[in-house]
Amino acid sequence: MKSFLLAAALGVVSAFEAAEMHKFTSWMGSHGKSYKTVEEFEFRLVQFLRREEAIMKHNAEEHSYTMGHNARSDWSDMEFEAILGYIAPLDEDRDEIVYQQGKGSA
Repeated sequence: MKSFLLAAALGVVSAFEAAEMHKFTSWMGSHGKSYKTVEEFEFRLVQFLRREEAIMKHNAEEHSYTMGHNARSDWSDMEFEAILGYIAPLDEDRDEIVYQQGKGSA
């Protein structure tokens, strides 16, 4: 099974630069990440590369701190919002907001 996923994932390389793929797979290894399908692998790779772009842009500017990857660098914005208590507009035409509670919230 793992051999199949590895072979399928390697097929994704043609869509991305080899350096990007190497950075992502190295990050995966250092954080013990694995994905069940090629589609999830590709989705997570895109999320990682979005974070990489933001990190590189930030670090190229003059700031008092640098940014780097962590174990959540493959998360989507929705996944972050789900754990951070995302505040969404109540209505597109109004400025009011509502707190979106996650499962198990009081």
